[in-house]
Amino acid sequence: MKNARAASLGSCLALVGTVALVGWRLSAGAAEQASPPARVAAIRHIMAGVNQPHCAAIAAALKDGPKDDAAWADLALHAALLNESGHLLVENSRCPDATWANAAGALQRGAAELFAAAGQKDLEVSRTSFKGVTGACGTCHAAHRKPAAPPASERPATVSQLMISLNKPNCAALGQALKDPGPADDEAWQTVARHAAILNEAGHILTQNDRCPDKTWADACAALRASAGRVVQAAGQK
Repeated sequence: MKNARAASLGSCLALVGTVALVGWRLSAGAAEQASPPARVAAIRHIMAGVNQPHCAAIAAALKDGPKDDAAWADLALHAALLNESGHLLVENSRCPDATWANAAGALQRGAAELFAAAGQKDLEVSRTSFKGVTGACGTCHAAHRKPAAPPASERPATVSQLMISLNKPNCAALGQALKDPGPADDEAWQTVARHAAILNEAGHILTQNDRCPDKTWADACAALRASAGRVVQAAGQK
């Protein structure tokens, strides 16, 4: 009977080990397996590389007004690039909601109006159009700009650290304890339960603090929790 229960525990451990391996491979091999996206610019790249410099250039040009044809042409160029940015911000799955979409549309329209006004060398309309551009930016920023990150995370442990410090040693200890002929006494059975309980907790921790990237990960963690929980119960019954 004792060997049969140990064998049952061994089956549970096999699933625990498989789940742990899935998590380890997801964390350690994701960067190698994932192919780079065709369009790599993130929102922060577009803001820093397009919106900010062109808005700054337009603001400087409109302060006293363009002085000559070349300056008006430069103003039109900056407006054209901001208009394109308004399109980029709703492409490639960058648009999260209607507020964003509406603000991007207002940016497109305001920049197009500014482009046309620059072509007509109309300073008053250019300034009015630019207010529409900055208003669109402000509306979107009010809804979506994230607050400054705290100086340090309250939960700094990475997935790799959790795997190395929790999953790997406790899986190894369970594997050793469940080798034939199985745990020798009550203390050894309590040790089995302790290692399994830690693995059950790891199954929760690995889905917290933004560590869970997708459904595969979530399902694997759920299986880890369930299997480790069964080991704890079986160890209690020896």
